Amino acid sequence: KICNRVAVMEYGEIVEEGKVIDIFKKPQTEIAKRFIQQEADKNIEETELVVEEMLEQYPNGKIVRLLFHGEQAKLPIISHIVQEYQVEVSIIQGNIQQTKQGAVGSLYIQLLGEEQNILAAIEGLRKLRVETEVIGNE
Repeated sequence: KICNRVAVMEYGEIVEEGKVIDIFKKPQTEIAKRFIQQEADKNIEETELVVEEMLEQYPNGKIVRLLFHGEQAKLPIISHIVQEYQVEVSIIQGNIQQTKQGAVGSLYIQLLGEEQNILAAIEGLRKLRVETEVIGNE
C-alpha cells in the first residue's frame, strides 16, 4: 500500500516493472509469478493438505482457486453464486492484500452440488471477471 509502481529483479537485473496492480494481476516473468504465488498463498502447504482431505471426503465437489483484482474483492461474489447457481460453497483458505490501486487476493473454495450447477457457477465467476482455476476433482 506504500507504492504505485514496482520492479521485479532477478540476479541484479530488472526483469519486469509496472504498476503494482498490473504486476499482481498479470505477472509476465516466472520470478514474478512465483513471488505473486507466494504472496497470495502464504499458507500454501496447509491449504494443500486441506484440499487433499476435502477431495477424499467429497469426491463429487470441485476445489477452485479464485483470484480477485480491484473492485471484485468488494463484491458479494460467494453469496451470488450460492443463490444464482444453487451450489454449496466451503471456504478453504483466502488472502487479500490492499494496494494503492485496489485489492489483490486469492480464495480457495469447494463447490458442491449438481455437476451442471457447479460448471455454471464456475462460468458465472469467469463472467464476473474472477480468474478461476479448478485444482481438484476436475
